Amino acid sequence: MPTASTETDKAWERNAEYEKRLAATQRKIDNQLEQKAGEYLVELQRYHVHGQQGMVAPTPPPAIEVNTEKLRLAIAKGETVPDEELIEVQDYNISAERAIELVWGDEPDKPQGVGGFYTPQPPPAEGGEGINPTPPDGGSGGEGGGETVAVTLYPTSHSTPATGGSGSFSVSMSGSGSWMVDPEASATWLTLSQPSAHTPQTANGQVVYSASANEGTTERAGHFYVNGKTFTVNQAGTGAARSGNRTSK
Repeated sequence: MPTASTETDKAWERNAEYEKRLAATQRKIDNQLEQKAGEYLVELQRYHVHGQQGMVAPTPPPAIEVNTEKLRLAIAKGETVPDEELIEVQDYNISAERAIELVWGDEPDKPQGVGGFYTPQPPPAEGGEGINPTPPDGGSGGEGGGETVAVTLYPTSHSTPATGGSGSFSVSMSGSGSWMVDPEASATWLTLSQPSAHTPQTANGQVVYSASANEGTTERAGHFYVNGKTFTVNQAGTGAARSGNRTSK
């Protein structure tokens, strides 16, 4: 006959398994929602900039939640339930504020509310820093391309394996003007495929790049600058598990 201590231990194990599975499933949900939220925010910005041209306001993606009761019951019975059966699409949509939170997380330049996302930044005061500050490493910051415009990058970072690879990110404008890409000078392992560096672009677009293999043992990071915003490429080293430093070399 099981003792009270044995039953308590089993209950603790079931609860620990529940919390572990719930956290893993929630991460999967957040990853799915982040992609959909990013697409929605790009459309939302376009709508508020060009809505007068007859565009229809975009609809936020539907909320997705874990069926916690089904998860608890499955663990209590010792059954294995696929994530697909635990993840349920709700009959209501997430808010724009939730979309911003999913995409930007805790980044310091996260828009403060929906208005901060699509409202163009005001021009700088005379002699002050504008919306297109000079990036580090002597970058141009978009000089010489006419009137620059506030932009939104999505995503704002990407991790690539030590073997290298290609990637891209979108640039969405908040109004009329231009933007240009300024690669970090010291990150020679990054190659800008399109558009050409320091070349003004006057419409929303994609930035495509490639990263060469990292033969070092430590992780490294490189950057692309677009009108004062930064996109970061993090690349693992051959000994990434032991790395504690990053380098742009």
